[in-house]
Amino acid sequence: MTPNSTKETKSVIHPDVDVVVVGSGAAGLCAALTANQAGAERILVAEAEDVVGGSSRLSGGLIMGAGTRYQAALGIEDSGAALFHDYLAVNRWNVDTGIVRELCEHSGRVVDWLGDLGVDFHDELVKASDERTARVHVPKGAGQAIVDALHRRCRECGVDIALGQRIDRLIADETGAVVGVAVGEDEITAGAVVIATGGFGNAPDKLAEHYPSAAAAEWTWYIGADGARGDAIDLGAQVDAQLTGHDSGLRLLDSGFDRDYEAFLPGWLVLVDAAGHRLAVVAVLGDAAPQKDHLFPLAVGQGAQLG
Repeated sequence: MTPNSTKETKSVIHPDVDVVVVGSGAAGLCAALTANQAGAERILVAEAEDVVGGSSRLSGGLIMGAGTRYQAALGIEDSGAALFHDYLAVNRWNVDTGIVRELCEHSGRVVDWLGDLGVDFHDELVKASDERTARVHVPKGAGQAIVDALHRRCRECGVDIALGQRIDRLIADETGAVVGVAVGEDEITAGAVVIATGGFGNAPDKLAEHYPSAAAAEWTWYIGADGARGDAIDLGAQVDAQLTGHDSGLRLLDSGFDRDYEAFLPGWLVLVDAAGHRLAVVAVLGDAAPQKDHLFPLAVGQGAQLG
């Protein structure tokens, strides 16, 4: 990364901490623990809001993993390669295969690791879509339970978490390497900086710029933490970081007349568009749902009418 020409640089010989992590969601807390396991001793997590967890604490916490001990206990044989195949098929191969392969190969070990940290998963596994086997692990207590387990382990490892500290500036040295962060005039230097600030769903301007297909929909609303304002985009721009993933993200189906949603649609629904034409088989939707403004659910066998 190369700093902007107007960016002030700084040489750092003895950093204040070993690692600074920006964001305290599941990604940020995992990054802090990984740094600790790698030998870092002075680790600081900076969180913009006044509570740990970001949008992770508000999520359902469902994790797809292959080859876990929970699957083995149920007699389910699975592998990262099988998950990779199913993931690509459900998403119509319209994904970055390199990233997906890494996710599929390592997700099973992550699920088991979370179990070791104290996350209690339900005995029953579920399917996220038209998969060949059940591999979605459901934590008791949803996303908050995962955040609690990660936060507890961070405290045990001596990781410091600073709440209410919204990082607004990266500090770079004369070579362009990021060597710290700042909140206003307060600066802290670090041997490494990890940006894990989550999404930008709560920033309409960034949504329109970086996810225009979602912003252009007639009837949408955001589900997540207030702090998802795209800080990573702003921080990355300060050091000319590459930004990828334009116009891609997670969109949930809605009826167009009610703000209730169901992430896992029951098989007895038929989805039709505003003209009453059936669009897809519910069992194979996932992220491959047709890109329409609204999909209307009709209960099979009921004389439902579109308004």
